[in-house]
Amino acid sequence: MNDYTIDLEATREFHRELAEALPAQRRLYRASLEAANNAMREQRIVVTKNKQVEVALSAVLLSEESNRRVGAFTERLHGVVEQVLDTVVETPGLMAEVFTDHARLFSLLAGTRGCATRQVVSRYDLALEPAGRLRVMELNTSCPGGYMVAEAVSIVTLRGLERLGAGLQIEERHIGCVLQEDVVDAILAVEDAAGIEEGAIGVLTDENELTFELDLLAAAFRRRLRDVYLGDARKLEYRDGRLYGDGRYLSAVYNKFRISTPHSQNHCWREGFEHRYDALLQAQRDQNVVFINNLYGMAIAEDKSLLALFHHPAIRAALSEDDLAFVDEHTPWTARFVPGLADYRGEQIDLIEYVRQRREQFVVKPANEGRGFGVVVGRFATEQQWAEACQFDPACPCIVQEFVHTQELPVICQREGRVTAESMFLTLGAAVVRGRFQGIISRISANPVTNVAREGFLQAVFVGDELRSEKPGPMRRTRVAPTRPSLSRQAIRLDNTLRLQKRLAAMLPSHSGMLQVALTRANQFLARAARRAQEETSPGEPPEQGISAQSAALSALVLSRGDVRYLKRSAETLHESVERLLDHVLADTQLRDRWFSSYAELFPYFAKTRGGNHWQSISRYDAVVTAAGGLRFIDLNAGAPAALLIGEAIAQETRRGFQQLSRAGGLQALNIGSSGPFDLVDALLAIEARSGLPPQGVAVVHHAGLAPEAEILATALEARGRNAVLCGAGDLVQENGQLTALGQPVSLAYSHSRMIDAAHGDTVRLVAGCRPFLEAQRTGQVVAVNNLAAHTLASDKSLLAMFFAPESVGYLAPAEAAFVAEHVAWTAILAEGPAQRQGERFDLLPYVRARRGELVLKPARAHSPSSVIVGPRCDQAGWEEAIERVLRSPVRHVVQEYATPFSLPIICERDNDAVSEEGRLTLGLTVLDGRYNGVISNVYAARDGGLFGQAVFVVGQAN
Repeated sequence: MNDYTIDLEATREFHRELAEALPAQRRLYRASLEAANNAMREQRIVVTKNKQVEVALSAVLLSEESNRRVGAFTERLHGVVEQVLDTVVETPGLMAEVFTDHARLFSLLAGTRGCATRQVVSRYDLALEPAGRLRVMELNTSCPGGYMVAEAVSIVTLRGLERLGAGLQIEERHIGCVLQEDVVDAILAVEDAAGIEEGAIGVLTDENELTFELDLLAAAFRRRLRDVYLGDARKLEYRDGRLYGDGRYLSAVYNKFRISTPHSQNHCWREGFEHRYDALLQAQRDQNVVFINNLYGMAIAEDKSLLALFHHPAIRAALSEDDLAFVDEHTPWTARFVPGLADYRGEQIDLIEYVRQRREQFVVKPANEGRGFGVVVGRFATEQQWAEACQFDPACPCIVQEFVHTQELPVICQREGRVTAESMFLTLGAAVVRGRFQGIISRISANPVTNVAREGFLQAVFVGDELRSEKPGPMRRTRVAPTRPSLSRQAIRLDNTLRLQKRLAAMLPSHSGMLQVALTRANQFLARAARRAQEETSPGEPPEQGISAQSAALSALVLSRGDVRYLKRSAETLHESVERLLDHVLADTQLRDRWFSSYAELFPYFAKTRGGNHWQSISRYDAVVTAAGGLRFIDLNAGAPAALLIGEAIAQETRRGFQQLSRAGGLQALNIGSSGPFDLVDALLAIEARSGLPPQGVAVVHHAGLAPEAEILATALEARGRNAVLCGAGDLVQENGQLTALGQPVSLAYSHSRMIDAAHGDTVRLVAGCRPFLEAQRTGQVVAVNNLAAHTLASDKSLLAMFFAPESVGYLAPAEAAFVAEHVAWTAILAEGPAQRQGERFDLLPYVRARRGELVLKPARAHSPSSVIVGPRCDQAGWEEAIERVLRSPVRHVVQEYATPFSLPIICERDNDAVSEEGRLTLGLTVLDGRYNGVISNVYAARDGGLFGQAVFVVGQAN
């Protein structure tokens, strides 16, 4: 049988250390708790109308393996529960025998359209024994709480712990709780699978008026660009086969309902429910709405009597031996609490009397209630309380369950203004949607009934290996291993982007005027910059792909925070791999000379930037987004990456344009996902601060065609209190032992200038006049970003070819090598001789000639799309002619795998009209000082390759 044991030692040690330090750290703890709980209040997260969600200085710390075990356990349990439900439905009389309290609902039971399982959204409550064994206490498949607030609790707790100054190394990427966006995406996936016409999402309450998290859920759907009806299910209408809320067609509904027994003292659908909810129930019966959760979940699976079924002969006959062993190991003995005989571990007992006499051994719970209502834990009850609990009440059916010893932790919390350490019980809620584990919702409480609506706390969850402690001072430090986790997600989700673009395209026939106005506004910034660039570009100067080369489309890439995490890990992993390869090349002069001899004149000036930790201080890694949402990196730009400073402006202008369009109005509440000028300025100043040089002026070194971007950067530097000097590379000279720019001493230089001249074929020479600047960089007299090695080697596609050459084998870490194979487009220098791809060796030129449909040709150093020869767009004769032409050229070219880009409709301007065209999506992932700092998005028009800048927005939190 699988081992599902969870290692709790890091969690126990963490709490012991906090508690031990309480006498000395009480004031600091108080400030930390007040800051964390103020943050929760600012987010207006409440359990009930009168109870605020509060946090404690507490967290579950799990290893990657323990988290994997919780996930595997959860999905195994879900499968077993599904088998039980199937058996109950298919076995004559069993439903009526066990779930007689729900007989009034039997005719209404139906699955959810688009979901293959009877349970859709569940939270399985698990007791965690001190030895690490998981025990199933309850199944919550009606309206499980915590899904929408668990992430906020983890983030706020993390911020509170950071205030302790304990050297905490945990980051948001280690959050292991259920994430809002993943839940919403999973729910929308059910709707997508249903094949139903998209309408608004209904977020519904019933007569019980349970509203916990519903505003957060509605906001999360709106961030997915979905219209939401948040309201009472009794007010719905059903006509012509469609469900309506407030006049809006609803294609899916999330039901925050509580359906207890007919005469419950607590939450219930009272008599006449079939009339009050007639519209909703008819739509569900006709399968004309996606019903989340359905009545199988809200009534049958929610009933704790289902746990008692694990001991029923019909159920045990239906389960495999492995499943029976799993159930017996991880489910405490449970029975319906009714008069008569029962089998207790092979012994026939008078159930109620037996339980009454063994208070320490059992727990009595109402079978159909929530929020801890009516639960009595024998060993924590008085004799009188226990006697009352053991009174059989047919109006409130109960179950009896063996008591489980749960892990207790000393938890720092605030009670009535006093900071204290209380012993609390730990319960894990395993979140599952459509049978897939979504994360953990952890709760702690001094009451053995760990319910947040009563006196418990939601608890942060962090996942990472080597969560260990060392003791530097009055309090130990909890550390997370610095190794980056593997890429659990291998693609970005494009459904929000596609949904937005389709809506805009659909609006074009009837709203062309409004779209034209929005498009014009979105283009104003770039239009002004393009005119300025055109005015300042010298006659005959070659064009550069930058601010002057593109317009903005009325289009946006809409990312989730999960997408951002994937992009961040991808960008930083590639960055580390490129850095490792640069170290390898520049440490081996023979290898350097063999691969990059054209840069020989420049080698003496290759040096890392003073204060920099990397060869590349600023990079943009260009990637094609495939039809499946995966990334294929196709280019490196670490010299003067164009468009670095305008992504934020494009998003701002696009958002202003969208504000004119009511159907896309939700975008004004989204974060911008591109880096802006102040991100670059802060990275530059951080590098300068590490250099030890006293701050002086900042030279912004540019060539004329990029003057607008240089001016943007200079303005941002001035706003940070620094004197910025716009100059060319030849304006940097030595004066009295000091590097100056137009007479101003400088300590920092951002080089957005061409410092190399490639007009001599494949031999690269320095532009006249830039040697004083490069000599100052080489000697560390100035902080130069980027340095010459970045401008040359790290911007040459030959470096991508090195990833696939035998010379690089063994120099990448295994995880990096796997990443390169998965995410970097295969590249080779186009020349006669052997090559290899995916372990296959071949003669390169015949290979290239024969595979026109899967390859492209590119200059190794140029970055203009017009210089790329795309095999799939050529006929065979044209392809072979292009190969011969490239081979005769003195400029080095590479051959690269062609990645089919994701296509989407875009609204762009053609001849002063707004038109809808097919666009192809590419991304530029920005890395500043080794850290991911946003993404630049472009779309290429399929008809002519025209380049359009595109806004990038991030859902999940407001700006």
